[in-house]
Amino acid sequence: MEKADRAIADWLGFEFPRVTSTALSEASKLDSDGFVSAVRAALPKREGLTPTQLRRLREAFAETAEPARQARIELLAHERSLAAMVERAYGLTDEEVALMWRTAPPRMPLAPPPGLDLSDDTGD
Repeated sequence: MEKADRAIADWLGFEFPRVTSTALSEASKLDSDGFVSAVRAALPKREGLTPTQLRRLREAFAETAEPARQARIELLAHERSLAAMVERAYGLTDEEVALMWRTAPPRMPLAPPPGLDLSDDTGD
């Protein structure tokens, strides 16, 4: 993923030298529309994209960043599956899992699982 992100950043630096954006440094975290939007947002105010530039952007994304994006999605699914296995192995209840996520450090690599109720029902 990092290799693809570097490759697309290098290509952008060559094709669009005035484009700088931290969002574009991890292009594999974006979808095609998000990538194009980030490039547009990083362009100087009065500069737009020509149809040819737009086509080249989408082609470069599809060729370089999209495979890394798909790998990132697959990796996240495996990480979630592994986390669920560990929670089951420890016999954690839903309340304990919710407590774990409520008290997790702010820079957790994963977001809480979808549908998990993180409300604090203890009355504190």
